[in-house]
Amino acid sequence: MSGGEAAASRVDLYSHVGCWGGEAAIAWLTEARIPFRVHDIGQDPAARAAWRSLGAPPSPVVVVDGHILLGFDAKTVQALLAGGAA
Repeated sequence: MSGGEAAASRVDLYSHVGCWGGEAAIAWLTEARIPFRVHDIGQDPAARAAWRSLGAPPSPVVVVDGHILLGFDAKTVQALLAGGAA
């Protein structure tokens, strides 16, 4: 997976190639020009371990400013980025 990677990211996405939710999150974050980091749980053992520690198994797991979302919901991500609660 690629795209959207930035050092000052407030959004971390834990997913794998072929995950429709992860692909939707990547597309939405990219279109919204929101910096994010993708952690490929299918290829990276460290990413997989971190994903499991976040309450896996759902994929994707989206972390916004420390708030853990099991699955992707654009409205929730947008609210968290705006300073609201999920």
